[in-house]
Amino acid sequence: MVPAFAFLTFYSLLIILFASAYHILSQYTGRPHFYVGGSPQVLSFSESIYFSIVSISTVGYGDIVPHSSVARLLASIEVVCGFMLLLFGVSELLEYTRERREEDGKPRRPPRR
Repeated sequence: MVPAFAFLTFYSLLIILFASAYHILSQYTGRPHFYVGGSPQVLSFSESIYFSIVSISTVGYGDIVPHSSVARLLASIEVVCGFMLLLFGVSELLEYTRERREEDGKPRRPPRR
């Protein structure tokens, strides 16, 4: 249970961190960095959270699109971080499951031929 909780916590922190970066970029710079519904707009924090979730999950609906190079770079970094976290998270969960199985004394399944 601990590895799953740690994975979800870190995943949530990444979403909030990148959403904050999108929101700051959108609010406090002089030019539009995102298109919402086809027109340049400033992102609210809830839209930033939504865009962060869509980006980190690699779904990419296309209703909010990064327009500037900085916004595209941030979104790209988030996708890579999300993918790497998913790989490491699944690896750790599998390792934890394997260790628990060995501690419980359950024999491992023989390899299939």
